[in-house]
Amino acid sequence: GFSVTLNPFKTEENAFLHPLEGVGKVVDIIEPMNVFGKRGSLFDHLQAPSHITFDDLNKSIIVCDTGNHRLQVFDVTGKHIRSIGSKGSPEGLFQFPRGVSISNEGRVFVGDSQNHRVQVFDREGNFVRSFGSEGPDDQRLTKPTALVVDRDENVLICDSDANKIFGFDKEGKFSRSF
Repeated sequence: GFSVTLNPFKTEENAFLHPLEGVGKVVDIIEPMNVFGKRGSLFDHLQAPSHITFDDLNKSIIVCDTGNHRLQVFDVTGKHIRSIGSKGSPEGLFQFPRGVSISNEGRVFVGDSQNHRVQVFDREGNFVRSFGSEGPDDQRLTKPTALVVDRDENVLICDSDANKIFGFDKEGKFSRSF
């Protein structure tokens, strides 16, 4: 999996791009597509979408629908596939999700900013685990707002309240911060 990026220099509107291998490499066009989504809270609407990633295996787009406290999954034509989560604190629910990335193994990592954790789901939206909300103060997330997952499922997380980048391994164990 990889994060989807829009190329501001591309002449066709809304062309989705992806890194070929690794961060900072040349990008390649997947396909141009139409803008989709409406403002609101219905099952296929978006309220303050904040982050997006592309599931290469399923050819689907996963969006942090931050204002509706959920993830939205769409196919490449913009057809709604599923919603994941809703507002709340228990596992599988969100308080302003921000930051989403999918691993090569198909696990979806989501920064759950106001619940102070990262939640992990499988491709179908089933909860797997969460991490980052426990431990010593200097190893605990306060407001995860963006993240990236490498090919070994190590996770780097931007925490806007702590003003740090946190690193966690594939098991969700703290590895470093800077």
